[in-house]
Amino acid sequence: MMLVIIWIARRRNFPMEAPVPWSEIPRIFVRTLLLCLCRSFCSEASTLACSPDGSRGGRALYALVLALFVYRALDWRGLVSVLADSARSTAVVGIIICAHSS
Repeated sequence: MMLVIIWIARRRNFPMEAPVPWSEIPRIFVRTLLLCLCRSFCSEASTLACSPDGSRGGRALYALVLALFVYRALDWRGLVSVLADSARSTAVVGIIICAHSS
């Protein structure tokens, strides 16, 4: 699969990023390993300690912490927007269910 991806990328002249220096690889490896271990621990601990709904909530909280603080893909203004969209979608689904029930 990776060979096909490389072939297509070179054929379409996709831009390449600068290579990662060898001195950065240990730091990246340790950071990735810690994130993977933390995810596994949080996932297993929440599954064993809570109901399925509680474990889903714990995993959602973990994803939120990752998006806000680790990857910095989401800021506080974006978080408000995401929560508003989620509430709106939940309300629409609730209205549809109520309309179907009556």
